[in-house]
Amino acid sequence: MRTSLLGAFACAALVSAATGAAASPALAEMEPASACVVPAYAGPSTSSLTTVDGIRAYEKWIAAPAGQAAAEAVDGGLADAFGTGTKEDNFAALRRGLIGTAIDNASQSIVVVVDPGYASAATLRSKLAAAANAAAAVAPGVGGAVAPGVRVQPGCHSAAELLEAAGVLEARRWHPDAGRARFAFHLDASDSPSM
Repeated sequence: MRTSLLGAFACAALVSAATGAAASPALAEMEPASACVVPAYAGPSTSSLTTVDGIRAYEKWIAAPAGQAAAEAVDGGLADAFGTGTKEDNFAALRRGLIGTAIDNASQSIVVVVDPGYASAATLRSKLAAAANAAAAVAPGVGGAVAPGVRVQPGCHSAAELLEAAGVLEARRWHPDAGRARFAFHLDASDSPSM
């Protein structure tokens, strides 16, 4: 049962509550079906691990040419499958079920986060992985490099709930004085949000 979801991804004001929605059959197709949060990197994160180029050592895999080529291929595949946002409608892809992408440094995977009810997760993963592998194999200077993994998993909240939260934030309906405050917000696909 849904209690409420007012402000799921605000920078200045985050107001949300959990949902207790039952698992849907579409979740069984997703990898992994048991979690909706992309884990944060748990290794050392000191600035001394930063390369000369300003890249953290644990991010080299995605910053390398094969990683960049794979990420661009995944982005292109997602644009084909879900469309893209516009200046007039930043949430066009979300309306079609794409919550966003995140990076899982621990598994060196590009994670595509979709609405929990999205029924074609296995097909999407297969298409995106093939595109990422093909792009990484011909990336400049790496010839035949292995692409990062591609994972498709459910978000913690549905696209409808996230769109409702965005509406509250955009209309500044969370507090009578909200219209006077400057703020920004974005949807973070790594937890979409899990609060």
